Amino acid sequence: MYYDFSFTIPANTAKASPHTEDVKLGHGVIHRLEIGFPPGL
Repeated sequence: MYYDFSFTIPANTAKASPHTEDVKLGHGVIHRLEIGFPPGL
């Protein structure tokens, strides 16, 4: 299965209160995880 999730972290978010995100996945083992950042940021 392939999942794709996107979210935006507001500007000036304090390190003391990091962003968290809950996602729903099917039952199984995660074999690969990729995290990307838009170019220029």
